[in-house]
Amino acid sequence: MNTADTQGQPGGWKPWHAGVILLVLAGLFFVYLLANHQTGNEAESQASGPMTDAQRLAAMNRLRDEDLVIGVAIDNTAKAYALSAIHNPDRHVHNTMQGETPVTITFCNLADCVQVFTLPGTRQPLPLTIVHGASKDKKMVIRVNGQQFDQSTLESTDKSSREFPLKTVPFSRTTWGEWRKLHPDSELFTGNSD
Repeated sequence: MNTADTQGQPGGWKPWHAGVILLVLAGLFFVYLLANHQTGNEAESQASGPMTDAQRLAAMNRLRDEDLVIGVAIDNTAKAYALSAIHNPDRHVHNTMQGETPVTITFCNLADCVQVFTLPGTRQPLPLTIVHGASKDKKMVIRVNGQQFDQSTLESTDKSSREFPLKTVPFSRTTWGEWRKLHPDSELFTGNSD
């Protein structure tokens, strides 16, 4: 075939056709990569079996294995509370139910102090709130039943002999990955859900 035969035909190959084909193939490859992208937690979980609800929630909220949590195991339930979820001063107190047990997590970022409380015999969230601006020495003050207490020492702020009315709960300040190893069926609080 000579060049005179192909010059008049509308369907002939043009050099720019190769560029268009390469762009289309690159676009398809990019779509494939996006559709099959996994976070590190998702890939690890799929390798070891199906994800638990807590692992799925962690992946959705980008909670990594090295992120800090407050782990609470009480009455045959385990739950991790992401420290990032209670780090903001407006969220330093989190009243919740863990199973049928009321649990309150408190965190003071100035003193880097965590306290966890419950009240045996109660089946509803505890009446504990933060008192903003109540402390002159920059310590977190919490209110329980109208009484104010220092969050770190649990002493009454009016220096009375009132005892703190709630029971402290043991907790573990650890990473999400370590907590999951100890409590694979643990629930998780990330601030976006309870």
